[in-house]
Amino acid sequence: MSQALRGMVIAAALAALVVAPAMVGPAVAEDVVTIGVSTTLSGSIAELGQTGLRGIQMAVDKLNSTAGILNKQIKVVSADDGASPANGASNVRHMILADKAVAIFGPVSSAVGTAEETVAGQYKTL
Repeated sequence: MSQALRGMVIAAALAALVVAPAMVGPAVAEDVVTIGVSTTLSGSIAELGQTGLRGIQMAVDKLNSTAGILNKQIKVVSADDGASPANGASNVRHMILADKAVAIFGPVSSAVGTAEETVAGQYKTL
């Protein structure tokens, strides 16, 4: 696992822990913080998304094995965007509203990233 990826996961999780309580209340007050990964897991560029998801999960596993972040465990929820902006936006909306994700990682495609960023911005999620 690269130090850069581990650093990104740590930075996002810390930022989420600091910023998110005001936005989502009790969901962050528990002992688990949820982060979402909406990425391409199927189709011709699936290997890129699968590799990214594995790297994020490895970083989270390492963090969780040493008390997590600020004594909170990190949970990863993931979904396949199929390289479709509409799917990516739907995934992110679900992760924020249903899974209570406080940070989103993910897209392989810039078009999907733009759609996901728009939704995350609407809900003021990292």
